Amino acid sequence: MAKTIGNGTSASLGWGDDGRPGVAFMIPETTFVTTVDGEPHSGIVLSSAAAKEIAYVLLLLAQQLENGIMPAYPTPR
Repeated sequence: MAKTIGNGTSASLGWGDDGRPGVAFMIPETTFVTTVDGEPHSGIVLSSAAAKEIAYVLLLLAQQLENGIMPAYPTPR
């Protein structure tokens, strides 16, 4: 199950293109940040509290993988 972190950003266990389990971190495709030189890029800006929450969620998901908890297989489309 995905853990929503904020602004549509979420993390969950998932399967990579290589068929191996991993941690999926998703951000909305409409989320952009602007660099100091004015260039837009896909991404998010985090407060320290949000960064800590994401780090904690990613750590928990990594521990689940290490303990043999596997993500559900994706359903065919």
